[in-house]
Amino acid sequence: MYTTPSEAEVLASRRLSRLKEAARVCGLLIVVSAIAVLIGWIYEDDFLKRISPSFGAMNPLTALAFVAAGIVLCRFSEEGKGSLLGRALAGFVLLVGVVKLLDYALGWEFHIDEILFRAQVLGNNVKAGNHLSPNTAAAFLLGGLALALLESRRGGRFSAWAQGFSLALLGIATISLIGYLYGQYSLYRLAGRSAMALHTSLCFALLALGVMLAQAEGGMVRLLSGTTAGGSSARRLLPVAVGLPILLGALRLWAAKGGWFSPEFGAACLIILFSTLFAFLTWRDAATLDRIERERREAEARLKQAHEEIDLRLRTLAAPLYAENEALRAEIARLKPLVKGG
Repeated sequence: MYTTPSEAEVLASRRLSRLKEAARVCGLLIVVSAIAVLIGWIYEDDFLKRISPSFGAMNPLTALAFVAAGIVLCRFSEEGKGSLLGRALAGFVLLVGVVKLLDYALGWEFHIDEILFRAQVLGNNVKAGNHLSPNTAAAFLLGGLALALLESRRGGRFSAWAQGFSLALLGIATISLIGYLYGQYSLYRLAGRSAMALHTSLCFALLALGVMLAQAEGGMVRLLSGTTAGGSSARRLLPVAVGLPILLGALRLWAAKGGWFSPEFGAACLIILFSTLFAFLTWRDAATLDRIERERREAEARLKQAHEEIDLRLRTLAAPLYAENEALRAEIARLKPLVKGG
């Protein structure tokens, strides 16, 4: 369906508003999850701290940093302008990541993640894995940088850098989530260090998405929020291209573990499914783009025909006037010698 530029602008504005509201929702979910974890540490509730007995617990400092990060997202979406509080909270998130990474890199004894609930973090009744892991620290570094750039409100390259850091953060969170989904500990527990908790991974994913959605009018997300054919194509293909392989891989792994078929047969089925699905998606996207192109050409043809019809009508209406004008000119030319002779 062909839309006028004004209609396209209205659609883009509505989509942008929805994306910014989604960023605020991400911030709220982060804050609620982090507060729930802090309540778990206060009342020693293992479910709130680690979800499952076999999973790592979210460190209380991690939860506090998530509260700060979520507040920054909520304030950005609501106020739309930078603030001293927002910069301070973003700086706190960044500081947590930097200090813990230096702790790992330089062998410092300044265990910032033992400041809160130290007895529980180090106690025998709590399993190992309550310290900030290296990937968690790196994620806080990226998240803090993204939030700091977000609070700068300068747009342009700052927005692109913020979204770049968020994309890297989303990659770390996704790797950890895939590790939990596939049961591969090495993806969320690095070099025998503490593990990134499951809800920590989810909160990092929400933080990355929130930062990108909060600046949907610029950077890499601008294409996804646009009303162009490219934006529409990206919105259709990107979720499938990212989510479908992960889901099918998990299904294949679970089926192989259940003894439904051999690993080789499962790999062959997975390849066939990937090839079929992506071929179908490619054909569907090509058909959609072809339809849009045909509609555009038809609209241009109708517009050209309308211009020709208007031009023809104007010529038809003006023909008598042209004739009268020529007759007047001829009469003037005939009378001019007589006037001079008189």
